[in-house]
Amino acid sequence: WRTLAGIILGTLFFAILIIIAVEPPRALESTDAIPVSVTSRPIDHFQIGRLDKTRFGRLEFLGGLELIADNQQFGGISGLVLQDNGTRMLAVQDTGMWLQSRIQRGPVGNLIKLDDVVLIPMLDEMGKPIVGKWNADAESIKILNNTAYISFERRNRLATYPLAAGLSASRPSPVGQSVKHAGIRLSP
Repeated sequence: WRTLAGIILGTLFFAILIIIAVEPPRALESTDAIPVSVTSRPIDHFQIGRLDKTRFGRLEFLGGLELIADNQQFGGISGLVLQDNGTRMLAVQDTGMWLQSRIQRGPVGNLIKLDDVVLIPMLDEMGKPIVGKWNADAESIKILNNTAYISFERRNRLATYPLAAGLSASRPSPVGQSVKHAGIRLSP
């Protein structure tokens, strides 16, 4: 029995190694946009059990989306800005990826789904994709004068990305470093 279990475990381990060798994770060499298929499920109410409550102070809840993607690199959206009168979104993720999409809205402005979703690796000062959670943990975004200001956690810093050349070519310029363990947040 022990020999049979050892053979089975050894075979399984070997099979996993082959799968890993055949299907390596995407190398962060490319700066190309990665199209992502996203399924959106509308969220119609904000507060569980209170379908009629839509006002929260000066804010009115118009709807939300549950997003499921076909790419494991999708997710961890930390900050976003709406563009083109709320029809486009640019976001940053905890994984050092930009996320761009088109937003479909209903007749009263409610969110329907995201279309044309792409992920684009954020670049470092050398023009290479940012590698490692310590370096890549983007937290917030603010756009002023065609420049994206991005704050990062873990290795706390603020960087600017010029948007004129496109996200795939945009290299950051450091703006500042913060005190250890003190994250930076950009306010709207």
